[in-house]
Amino acid sequence: IRMMSEVLAINPGVYDFSAYDLWLKPYGFLHILSVLKNRGIKVKFIDVLDRFHPQLKHFINKPLKTTPYGCGKFYECKVPKPEKLKFIPRHYRRYGLPPELIVKELKECQPEVILVTSGMSYWYLGVKELIEILKTTFPDIPIILGGTYPSLCPQHAQSLGADFIIKSTEMEKFCKLLKEFVKMEITPQEIYKISPDYSVYLRLPYVVIRTSWGCVFNCTYCGIKFIHPEYKERDISLVIKEIEFFYRKGITNFAFYDDALLYNSRRIKYFLKILAEKNISVNFHTPNGLHARFIDEELAQLMHNARFINPRLSLESAGEEFQHKTGGKVFLSDFEKAIYNLRKAGYRDWEYSAYLLIGLPDENLDMVKTSIEYVKKLKAKPLLAEYAPIPGTEIAKRIKYDLSEPLYHNNSIFPAYSPGEWKYLQKLKDLARKFPD
Repeated sequence: IRMMSEVLAINPGVYDFSAYDLWLKPYGFLHILSVLKNRGIKVKFIDVLDRFHPQLKHFINKPLKTTPYGCGKFYECKVPKPEKLKFIPRHYRRYGLPPELIVKELKECQPEVILVTSGMSYWYLGVKELIEILKTTFPDIPIILGGTYPSLCPQHAQSLGADFIIKSTEMEKFCKLLKEFVKMEITPQEIYKISPDYSVYLRLPYVVIRTSWGCVFNCTYCGIKFIHPEYKERDISLVIKEIEFFYRKGITNFAFYDDALLYNSRRIKYFLKILAEKNISVNFHTPNGLHARFIDEELAQLMHNARFINPRLSLESAGEEFQHKTGGKVFLSDFEKAIYNLRKAGYRDWEYSAYLLIGLPDENLDMVKTSIEYVKKLKAKPLLAEYAPIPGTEIAKRIKYDLSEPLYHNNSIFPAYSPGEWKYLQKLKDLARKFPD
């Protein structure tokens, strides 16, 4: 007789025109798994996007390449495009472990409940595929679907066949639901206070960390408020312990998932000073972008000393009208001052980057070109961030597509552009990628 409750937790694969492991981990999900394990609950975790799954070697000729910073390509295969995306002149692919490998893994499980997380809303075909596999394998076991996709598109998520849908803002509801199946009291506070469980991965080339959840700004194109309505800081001593723990295990690449990492500049400075005192020498990465206005001289020096690799500043556009209209998160004076401080701290040409949004409704492509040229003039790498419309945001209201279909949230669509502008768009991408030798 099995006395221990068993939970099956799965991070699904992705269907998209492109996908890349740029420090991509189901961070919030790993917090939940950590709490369950601490309470003595047996957890079987399958990450369909695990590039280092030991059984993947049977499907590929050679191991997937990994960069020195831990990133790399997923296992992939070409698949037919969905009817709704036929007009996009690009190949469509499935990324992640083959379905037969997933089925093989499931045979080892006897769960009381199944937890499925999710990423981008327009990746839902991976969720759909997974739920179909689960319903076939475990027809009587309840499935709880959470993550970004149901948080942004709860009505659409109801159509995929999960028994329960949980938005990120419904953690109380989730904990009560979980109690029904594992017969154990768990609180949302417990989930946020504990460290994520990375022991579920056999090989770990990097670790994702957070010092905070949510953001204090209200940018008109951003959907973070639908996922984390409030800005909450984690215990900084816990974050330091996490880094120390993994550093001792040989992990040297850490990616911040914060949406407002530098907002409390006194706190982040304290954090970086403590790491320096402990002689922790690692690489820090900032895929979510940094607020330039908080990078003063002292913080720039601390970032350089702590090895922030190619810090990514969120500029979005060099157009001052755009900056005012979208929430005033950053202005050119803030950006230029940040660059000045980074260079003074020791960063050289092209060792810092700037995110620029492309694909916004009513966007003037010439303004994008101007933004690229402006960033390059400051010796920063322009990183074109393709706009993905998020239902409920101010800018998304101007989109002509039917956003009730999450496939139309795909950042490859560029809903603002007519077919005649695609060539110019490609030229802009090429311009952004070219740097002097």
